[in-house]
Amino acid sequence: MGFIERLQSLSKKLAIISDNLATEEATKNALVMPFLHSVLGCDVLHTVERIRKPAGGLED
Repeated sequence: MGFIERLQSLSKKLAIISDNLATEEATKNALVMPFLHSVLGCDVLHTVERIRKPAGGLED
């Protein structure tokens, strides 16, 4: 399954559940994490793969 097919599959699921997203946490769990995992292939639970920006956007 290619990028477009994975994105289309996720968008179909999101169309069904989007009305029930009431909080930021629910949105992250229903939209962001599945996108990163299913579409981009990132391991969302593996902390080494995630690079965080410094607080306030300031870099040393």
